[in-house]
Amino acid sequence: MAGWLGIINVSDSEFEKLTSVIDNCDGAAEDMAATMQENLARQVTILKSALEKLAIQIGDALISTICNIFSKIRDFVVKLQGVDEGNET
Repeated sequence: MAGWLGIINVSDSEFEKLTSVIDNCDGAAEDMAATMQENLARQVTILKSALEKLAIQIGDALISTICNIFSKIRDFVVKLQGVDEGNET
């Protein structure tokens, strides 16, 4: 609220000066984004994101193979359970 009151309570010439500054700030956001990406923390974040994407792609590629392996292991365990029951009698 205090910020808005500061803008509302200025003279016409001060308001026009502020409007002019805002209108002529082309590229400020782009410059700020470039500066933010130049630091090490941002580069680490970008690397982590790329690694997560790679892990997802590898997982998607291997999911059917992994499910098939688990299915065979489950079938083997079921057979072992059947062998135990047959030996009890």
